[in-house]
Amino acid sequence: FFMKKYNMTISKSLSVSLYLLMITFCLTGAFSLLFAIYNNLYFSWLSLVSIVFITNPFFIFLASYVLKKIANPRHAILFKIHLFLQSTTESMIFLLKNLKFTMGIFLLSVLHFSLNILWLYWISITLDFELSIISVGLIGAIMSISLIIKITPGNLGVVQLVSGGIMSMAGYSPDEAVLITLFATAISMALALTVGVFGNFYYFKTLHIFRLSDSAN
Repeated sequence: FFMKKYNMTISKSLSVSLYLLMITFCLTGAFSLLFAIYNNLYFSWLSLVSIVFITNPFFIFLASYVLKKIANPRHAILFKIHLFLQSTTESMIFLLKNLKFTMGIFLLSVLHFSLNILWLYWISITLDFELSIISVGLIGAIMSISLIIKITPGNLGVVQLVSGGIMSMAGYSPDEAVLITLFATAISMALALTVGVFGNFYYFKTLHIFRLSDSAN
């Protein structure tokens, strides 16, 4: 899409996606660490993973430094891979160094994340679960990360497995996390189907059949 519409290279379009994903990891790590501190889990796997998520931009700078130090491979395929990785990391660093742009994206991500937590908290209250907003926030953080693994429609099953497992390891009931994410996934899929059907109906309704047939001829 980026190549066709904006004439961008694959490495630059990939760097944009990875850059946004990197900010999601930072935000998720920050909230997970807050949850760990709130529950006195200072020296736990959750704290360790949270710190890794927060500091993930450091690994991009480290990768770029290492790639620059490595001599260009002589083999054509390895040379292209090395060049691709170097171009991708440099593009991500260029975006990171634009502090105004990065802060804008981060604040929008915080707003989106906050609204998502309020939505999940409302679902928790509706289902009569006695979960704190911090606990529900961890479920939201897990959902934002687990959605990266796209396997099933709406990632149904994957989100429930990951959120239930992590909440269980953190000492909470996995059933509540599974039901909250199931409810949220069902609402999201219903909304997507409704908007999708309306969008397709509007699209086909506005098509000019005769114009299409003329262009085909």
